[in-house]
Amino acid sequence: MKKAMRLAAAVSVLLLGAASAFATPITVVSWTGADNPVGANQNLTAGNNSTSVSSSYANPTQGSNYYPNYLTQNATPFFYAAGYRIYQGEQRALNTYRITNSGSDDYLDFRASEAGAGSAYAHGIVLWRQSDFLGSTAAGLHGMTMETGSNSAYDRGRFVVQLANDNYYVSEQVGQNNRAPNSFTDPTTISWFNYDPMTDFSAIGSAATLSASDFQGFKAAGVYFYTTRSGLDTNAYAQLYNFSVTAIPEPGTVGLALGGLALIAIRRRIRG
Repeated sequence: MKKAMRLAAAVSVLLLGAASAFATPITVVSWTGADNPVGANQNLTAGNNSTSVSSSYANPTQGSNYYPNYLTQNATPFFYAAGYRIYQGEQRALNTYRITNSGSDDYLDFRASEAGAGSAYAHGIVLWRQSDFLGSTAAGLHGMTMETGSNSAYDRGRFVVQLANDNYYVSEQVGQNNRAPNSFTDPTTISWFNYDPMTDFSAIGSAATLSASDFQGFKAAGVYFYTTRSGLDTNAYAQLYNFSVTAIPEPGTVGLALGGLALIAIRRRIRG
């Protein structure tokens, strides 16, 4: 009996150590322009003038140079994007909608060019789904980082998440055209709003009340960004240079798995 108790205590210490190590945030999404993942301009496949994610939400065209070594680069090869520009009050296709090679600083490019219109407006959304994450698929959201660039003085980005309840939420405005990284390491420290990208990804809803538990088992993560520029023959662009998501695996799942292994080990030791 004492032997079993000593063994149980030893296993408990090991479990605590394993659980602590397992709680370390892991990278589940990584789009990093500094990795130089694109060898040529890659066109996005979807029609891009719709606000409906169901119709214009698609993988980029993948060539031989699009993340050729993504498994060793810790890069996420799949994302889903949509965008549109506004011309004389109407939604139209973006003039440029692509993954762009730029030496060691690749980026996703959303661009609106309006000859003589006076103003140009570009909206874009990029999302990564849980099924395409490189890390754990059962995880609690820990942190997100984005780096955007623009030629406009009015360039804004927002983080986007789809939670386990299937609903989407968008964060408060972050990001300006200085390309400084914007990030958080606790999703409860920033404000979130109800959001429906299936209807119009540029429409921000009412304030949402979310707790830490709501971010367990999230299903998608990404960014929404918007830019506008005024002046004759205007060209406005928004570019996503870096985006990453970190997550912490759900402790309940880890505890059950480790606990089961510990129980088997104890029983075998006692029988032996």
